Amino acid sequence: MSPLENCKTVLITGASRGIGRECAQLFAGQGWVVIAVVRTLEDHSPFICSNSQSITIFEADLSNLDEVDAIVQSFNEIDVLINNAGFGIAGLVRSTEISEIANMASTMIIGPIALCQGYIGVLEKRNGCFITVSSTAGIIAQPFGAAYSAIKHAMEGFSESLWYEGMISGFRVKLVVAGATNTEFVRRMFDRSKINADKQSAHLIDNFSRDHERRKDTLDSPQIVAQKVFDAASDQSSQLRYYVGTEPNRMLKLKSKLSESEFLEMLLKPHV
Repeated sequence: MSPLENCKTVLITGASRGIGRECAQLFAGQGWVVIAVVRTLEDHSPFICSNSQSITIFEADLSNLDEVDAIVQSFNEIDVLINNAGFGIAGLVRSTEISEIANMASTMIIGPIALCQGYIGVLEKRNGCFITVSSTAGIIAQPFGAAYSAIKHAMEGFSESLWYEGMISGFRVKLVVAGATNTEFVRRMFDRSKINADKQSAHLIDNFSRDHERRKDTLDSPQIVAQKVFDAASDQSSQLRYYVGTEPNRMLKLKSKLSESEFLEMLLKPHV
């Protein structure tokens, strides 16, 4: 019998870099069998590591429902499903291509829900867990990130409602809420957003980028987020939300303490 046969299995989307890659390596290091779903097989040499024997890389684009179905058909027994894939768009709504918003919604709402549907029966049978890596943008809308905030709010709502189903059906639902993290995610978001930005949007994105660069060394590492994801996956309780670092709790406390206008103006200030 293979030593991996008695191990638990986790499927992680968006596993090619950042939080997803750290999750894959952490779970593998803890003896889990890891299915790392990546959008493209190009440039994923970071998975060639000491734990690579227990990591299976699978190429699939979550915006394509046929490819989502291929994931479910290829791996029919898992214990934990981690919804992490995604990308960001910043700037004014008027200068954001609707095709980009549709692609983001397909990748970060429709695809994950379809994947969850495909695995709910397995998660019920194995007392499994569905985890979404959320963010502060999912609980507090961010300036000049309307589409991203809307999508993160949507998955917060989906997960919270799914929690009730899990309570009566025997699987767990978890949200790991992270603040800004020191990964390439934000830089890639800025690069993507500038492609079709008008002059005002480009100016706002530049301000956003400078503020992020100034704070970069104070941000949580992706390893810290991955550890919280692992803790959530290991937790057999009914707890729904797990906050990473200080930023989400700090923002929630400020929102409750300040008036609505004071809070919104505080969020706006660094960007104008």
